[in-house]
Amino acid sequence: MVFSYQSPGVFRIVLYGHSACEKKRVRPPWEVGEGSEVQEYHSDDDDDEDYNEEEEEEEDEGRSKRSKKEGNVEERKAANEDPIDVKRYIDLKNPYFVTVIQALRSSYLYVPRSVLINYELKLPQAILFHDPTGRTWRGTVKVWTDSRTWITGWEALCRHTNLKKNDWCICELLEENGVAGCIIKVHIIGGNST
Repeated sequence: MVFSYQSPGVFRIVLYGHSACEKKRVRPPWEVGEGSEVQEYHSDDDDDEDYNEEEEEEEDEGRSKRSKKEGNVEERKAANEDPIDVKRYIDLKNPYFVTVIQALRSSYLYVPRSVLINYELKLPQAILFHDPTGRTWRGTVKVWTDSRTWITGWEALCRHTNLKKNDWCICELLEENGVAGCIIKVHIIGGNST
């Protein structure tokens, strides 16, 4: 449960399930009338990427903090929902995740914790990125003290393939010599039209 201070006596509350996804969407009491339904919101997306890159800045007076991102939680979630038909690009037997190119930390590829847990993966120290043309880049797995997993070498692939902010990529983790995750095949989908 996350409480965000709005004004004196007013907080925005966001509930999260065991998978760290928003559990349900509840309207404020003044918007719920007779016959109104409360809609549940379920998401399979891993929003760790948004969380990891959301940084707060203090106002000059030091009174409060505010997020650099604009819009409410529902608007940001809707913008980050996966509109890609993944099964057109990959073998669904392989572990994969979808990433959107961000301005912050563009030199690292974040590997969502849910992918590592759900597929019981332990990434090797050195991996290879394969782009759609077959070119390869070396990457190094870095695990931070808070257990977030990042891979270096991503920036070179992004530069070579002209990836820009808001472009979508499917990262398919392939097996080599019986070790899963040695190769990350990157399927470039292109820009988000928003």
